[in-house]
Amino acid sequence: MPHTYFEQIDQDLRRLGLRDHNEAFLASKYPLYDMHNLLEDTVNIDASHLKSIHFGNFEPLTEIGKRALRLMQQGLEFRPGNFLSVCQFAEARLIENIDPTNVSDPSKTSPVIVTNQGSPVAIIKTLAERSSYALTTDSEHGLIESCFSEPTPYNRWRSRNLTIPFSDHAWSITIEEAGSFLPRRFSFFSIPVEERAPLANTANEQYANVAISATHEYIRTRAEAMLAETVPLEIEPASLVA
Repeated sequence: MPHTYFEQIDQDLRRLGLRDHNEAFLASKYPLYDMHNLLEDTVNIDASHLKSIHFGNFEPLTEIGKRALRLMQQGLEFRPGNFLSVCQFAEARLIENIDPTNVSDPSKTSPVIVTNQGSPVAIIKTLAERSSYALTTDSEHGLIESCFSEPTPYNRWRSRNLTIPFSDHAWSITIEEAGSFLPRRFSFFSIPVEERAPLANTANEQYANVAISATHEYIRTRAEAMLAETVPLEIEPASLVA
C-alpha cells in the first residue's frame, strides 16, 4: 500500500492507464517538479483507457483518481496543447497574476476573467503563457474545475495577435467571446491543501510555497472580487478567429 498521498496518486494514475513511467513516484526536494511530474499525466485522460482497466474491487485511493475516472466514464478527453506547456510554475504565476497588488498596478498586465451569464467560470492568465484556469466545470466549452486548459483558437491570445493593455483592473470576456478550451492537466489546487502543506518544509524552488499554500477557493474568491471591477476586453468573436 502506498504510504504518501502522492504515492497514492501515482498508483491511481497507473491503474487508470494514465501513467506508464517505469519508476514509481519518489519525492524530491523540488515539490513543484514532483507535483507537475504526477499531474502532467492527467493529459492522458481519455475514455479509451477504460477498456484496459481491470476493475474488480478497484476503487481509486485519491480524489484525483476518482475525478479522473469519472471524467473518463463521461467521455471527456484531455489533450496535449498545441502552444502551451503548462509547466511547473503555472500555478505560482497564476497566483501572482491575480494578487490584488499586481492587478491594481497600472504597469502590469492583469488577468482576463471569463464569464457565463455574469458569473466567473475561468481565468486566462496573462503572466507568461496564457493558459486558462477553470473555476467550474463546463464540459461543453472544455472547462474542468481546478484544471488548466488552452484557450482555442489560441492564436488570439498570442501577444502578436492580441495586446492586452496594462491596467489597474482585470479584464472580462464572455464564454461566447472566449470560444472553447482544450483541457490540459489537473492543477496542484486539485490536491487537498493539507496534503500539499508538508511540502513547504522541503521546498527548494522559487515560488514553491505560493503554489503549495493557495487553494481553489481562494482563486475563485479573487475572481469574484476582480469581476466586480473588470472592464470588458474587446476582441474578435471566436467564430471570426482562424
